[in-house]
Amino acid sequence: MIHADFALRHAGQLATMLPNADEPLGRIRDGALAAREGRVVWIGEDRRLEGEVDLDGDLLDAAGACVIPGLVDAHTHPVFAGSREDEFAERVSGAAYPAQQSGERGIARTVRATRDADAATLLRLTEARANRFLVNGTTTIEAKTGYGLDLTHEAKSFDVLRQLAARLPLRIVPTFLGAHVVP
Repeated sequence: MIHADFALRHAGQLATMLPNADEPLGRIRDGALAAREGRVVWIGEDRRLEGEVDLDGDLLDAAGACVIPGLVDAHTHPVFAGSREDEFAERVSGAAYPAQQSGERGIARTVRATRDADAATLLRLTEARANRFLVNGTTTIEAKTGYGLDLTHEAKSFDVLRQLAARLPLRIVPTFLGAHVVP
C-alpha cells in the first residue's frame, strides 16, 4: 500500500508523459494520481486508487477534466514596469522593429520605466504576471533580469524574484542578464 497526503481522481484523461506502445503521451482514461509531500507517488486507473493507496489527506475530484503535468517556460522576462502595447500595435500594422527602437522607445523605454519603479511596484506587477503563468498551467519559469543595466537595479529585480519564489507555488529559476541592451 502506498501512503499519500493528496489524491486526484476521475481525470477524464491523465497525461503521464510516460509513452508506451499504445499511447505516446501515456494517457490514462479515467485516471487518478496520488502524491506525498508534493511528489507524485502513484498513477493509475481510478478504479485501482482505493485498493492501492492509503490516503491521509485531501482528495480532489477532477470531474472528467484532462490533467497534464505543469508547463515549463524556459525564457521569460517577468520583472519590468511600463507598457509597450502601442509599439506592438504598430508592429502588427507593419512598422519595422528597428524604427521602434529609436529614441525613447522599445527596450530603452522599458529600461527607464523599470529603473524608475520602486521595489513594491515591481513586486506587484511581477506577481500579477506570475499568477497568470500559474492560471495557464505553467508551474516553472526561467526568469531573466536585464532591464536594470546596473548592479543596484539588477539586484532589485533579483530580490523581487526571490520574494515571489518564497510565496507562490511557481518554481522560479532566476538568470542574471546583466544588460538586455547595451547601455
